[in-house]
Amino acid sequence: MIDQSTAAPINLDIMPRLLRQSEVKRATGLSHSAIYAMMEAAKFLRQCEVSLAIAVWTEVIAWVQVVLAIPADAKPIAA
Repeated sequence: MIDQSTAAPINLDIMPRLLRQSEVKRATGLSHSAIYAMMEAAKFLRQCEVSLAIAVWTEVIAWVQVVLAIPADAKPIAA
């Protein structure tokens, strides 16, 4: 057990944000099926299972920033 009187405070500003699927969809504009298809093709971040019923993603904002940094002419055209 951790002694709370001597534990260092947690800096929430540097902790990764855990996003649920609804937040990932909102942040990326991707649908549920697109997220899982891209995960299967190793083109999107893998989820972390917090429990049997809860999965979360981290680093989604960084992923979006990388995608936005790719020049438009280098992105594949959707079929």
